[in-house]
Amino acid sequence: MKCVTLALACLSLFFAGTDALTTSFAFSYRDASGWLFFSTWVVWASVAVVATLPIYAAWIVLGRLRPRSEARGRGDAVALSFLVLGAPVISHIGLNAFLPLGAGMGDLLSPLPLLAGAAGLLLSIVTALALGHMTKLKGPRVLWLLGAAGLALGMCDFSGAYEEDPVEVKAAADAPNLLLMVWDTTRAESLDVYGNERGTAPLLTSRAKDMVVFEEARSTAIFTLTSHLSMLTGTYPTHHGARLTKQSYNMVETPSIARALRAAGYRTGAFVGTAVLNGDTGVGDGFETFDDRVDPDVCKSRVWGLIHDVQSFLAQLSPGLAGNGRPHWFQTFDRPADDVLARALEWIEEGDSRPWFCMINMYDVHWPYLPSTEAAERFVRPYDGAIDGYLFRSNAYQRTEDVRGESLDEEDLQYVVDLYEAEIFELDGKVDEFWARVNASGAAAGRKLGAVVTADHGEAFGEGAVFGHNDVLEVQVRVPFLMQAPDGRAGERVSGKVSSVDIAPTLLSFAGLERPGWMVGLDLATTKPSATRVVLVEDRDHLGAEYSQHAVYRGKWKLLVHGFAADGAVELFDLDSDPLGLEDVSASSPEVVAELSAALTDLRASWGADGGEKAWAGGAAGIADHLEALGYGGD
Repeated sequence: MKCVTLALACLSLFFAGTDALTTSFAFSYRDASGWLFFSTWVVWASVAVVATLPIYAAWIVLGRLRPRSEARGRGDAVALSFLVLGAPVISHIGLNAFLPLGAGMGDLLSPLPLLAGAAGLLLSIVTALALGHMTKLKGPRVLWLLGAAGLALGMCDFSGAYEEDPVEVKAAADAPNLLLMVWDTTRAESLDVYGNERGTAPLLTSRAKDMVVFEEARSTAIFTLTSHLSMLTGTYPTHHGARLTKQSYNMVETPSIARALRAAGYRTGAFVGTAVLNGDTGVGDGFETFDDRVDPDVCKSRVWGLIHDVQSFLAQLSPGLAGNGRPHWFQTFDRPADDVLARALEWIEEGDSRPWFCMINMYDVHWPYLPSTEAAERFVRPYDGAIDGYLFRSNAYQRTEDVRGESLDEEDLQYVVDLYEAEIFELDGKVDEFWARVNASGAAAGRKLGAVVTADHGEAFGEGAVFGHNDVLEVQVRVPFLMQAPDGRAGERVSGKVSSVDIAPTLLSFAGLERPGWMVGLDLATTKPSATRVVLVEDRDHLGAEYSQHAVYRGKWKLLVHGFAADGAVELFDLDSDPLGLEDVSASSPEVVAELSAALTDLRASWGADGGEKAWAGGAAGIADHLEALGYGGD
C-alpha cells in the first residue's frame, strides 16, 4: 500500500503544478501573488486524501482478481491513482467547455457535453494505463520524476508576465487626472441628490454642489460587464458585442479609452469589486494596472472548478446546503469597497508624475443586501418578517410554485429597500474618505480632476412585480450621472437625456483628445443634450435572443421592443404620467410607435449593429460559476 501513498503524493504534485501553470496564463496581466502553486497543491492534496479510501479499496479488489508481482502492484497503484485523482477533473474540463450559462440536467445530458466528458475520461484511462505500464517497467523513479516535474511546472508562474509596451509620449503639463467611479447596482431613485428624502448619500449630495448633475441618465444595459464596456468605448452593446453569454468584445474595432489615454501619456489603472469584470474578458484592455483579485487565484484552477460545481449541484439537491445562494464560503466572487478603494488610492499616490486615468467599480450595493450594523440601525425600520438580505436566494425563503415575490407584502418590500439603502449610506461614507485623499493628492501634484460618478444599472424591489435587474423597468435603468469638470463648471442640473455612452467622449474631452469616429455618445464637457435626443437601452443580457429588449427614449416617451422579429411586440410608455413605465399606451399613440421604431432602426444601422438569433452564437463557459453565484442566469 506504500506505493499507493507514494503515487498519490507525487501525482498531486504533478497535477498541482500543471494546473497552477495553466491557471497563471489567465493572470498574465495581474501581479503574481506568490501563492498560486502552493494553494493549488493544497487543494489537490486535499482531493488526494479524500480519494485515498476508494483507491485503496479498488487496489485491494484488483489484487484479489489477479496475481500481482511487486512491479505489477506498482503499476496498478499508479494507474488507479491517476484515474481516480485526475479523471474527474479532466472530464469536467471537457464537459464544462460545452455547457451554457444556467445549464440544467437536459444540457448536461446533451450530445456535445457528454462526448467532451467521455473524451476526457478516455484520455484519462489511456494515460493512466500508460503511466502504470511505465512504472511497472521503470520502478518508483517514474513517480519521483512526475512529482519533480509538477514542482518545476508550478514554479513557472506566468502571472504578471504580460506588460504593455512603454509609451514615450508625454502628456501636457496641465492635463487633468481622470476618474470614472461606478456605484454598481445603484438606482437614481434611492439617492437624495435625485429626490430621495431619507439622506441615503449625504456626502455625495454635498459633493454634487461642485458637479454637474444630469437628471435623466440611462444605462446602456442591465448587466455589469456590458454596461462598463459601453462606458469605456462610447458605444452601445450591439456595437462592442459583449453580453451575458458572450463575455468578451472586439478590442480592435472598439478599443477602450484606456488605450487612447495611455497612448497620450496617461498612466491607466482599474480597480474592480466583482469577478464579472475579470480582466480576461477584455475589459482590462489598455490598463497598465488592472486589479481584479476578488478571490484567491486558486479559484481559477481546474480542480477548484470541479469542486465548485459539485458543491453547486449538491446545493440544488438540498436547499440546506445552498448557503443563501452561495454554495461555499471560500469563494465570494466580489470584494468590499474598502479593499477596492484602498488599492486604487495606493496606486494613485504611488508617486508617478504622469496624469492618471482610474476606473473604480464598487460592488457593495449589489445583492446580497447586508449593510453594517451601524448603517442598518440608521436606515432599517423595525421588522419581524421572514425576509432577509439574501432575498429569494435565502435558505429561509419559502419557495412556492407561485410567481417569485408574489407572497411579499408591503412591509417585506420596504424592509429589503431599507437594507439596500443602508448599503448605499455605508458606501457613501467610504467614497467620501477616498475622494478627499484624491483631491489632496491632485492639488499637491498641481493637477485638476475630471470625473464621472455613475452606476452600471439600477435595481427593482417589487415595482411592477419585478425584482433585481433582469428587465428594463425605469428603476433598473435610470442611474445617477454626476460630472466634475476640470474647468470648474459646477452647480448645474441638466434635464436632457444622457447615456453611459457619453462617458468615454466626455473623459477624452477633459484630456484634450479627439473622439474617435465610432463613438456615438455626446461630449458632455462641451455639449448639452437636447430635449429631442434619442438614447437606447439594449437589453441583450439573457440566455436567448427571444428575451432581448430595446428601449428607445425621446422626450417623455419610452418605446420598448421585445425580441428582434420585425413584427415583435412593442409597448409605449408616457413617462411624464407614468414614471415607472408600467402602463402601455401604444394603442392610442401609433404614430409615436412608428416614429420611435424608425429611430431605433436608423440609429442601430449607423454602426451596423449585430442582432438576430445569430448574435447569440457561443456561450459563457468558464465564467458561468461567477455569474450564477452573483444571481445571473436564474436562481
